[in-house]
Amino acid sequence: MSDYLALWRYWRQGARDFAADDFRIYTEARERLAQLLGAAVTGRRMLDVGCGQHYPETLLYHNDGNAITGIDLDVVGVGLSLRKYAAMARRNGPARAAKSLVRELVFDPVYYGELERLYGRRLRRDVDLRTA
Repeated sequence: MSDYLALWRYWRQGARDFAADDFRIYTEARERLAQLLGAAVTGRRMLDVGCGQHYPETLLYHNDGNAITGIDLDVVGVGLSLRKYAAMARRNGPARAAKSLVRELVFDPVYYGELERLYGRRLRRDVDLRTA
């Protein structure tokens, strides 16, 4: 039983580490974009190609006040919904849909909690995510 507990703790810590890495990537990219634009990266229309299951950059740029759309080959979506998991099962297979459901229930609260802590406030999750 202690092996399972150690594995659980490892994955929960991994969720925090992934969030920290994603936040670092976002802040570095935002700084580079601001330098290139000569202005803050806010109020822009943006497209995040390959946003992924966690869509961190889409989420963070959205919370910076940008109109951003995230697209991915896999089915992505915010929150738990039967429609989303049915679409995942059809497109990505039932095993992938089940894995995503477990990740969203168990690890995503830790991931997004850490992302919010690093961002400094609660993140609005009303992002435009699409499968393409």
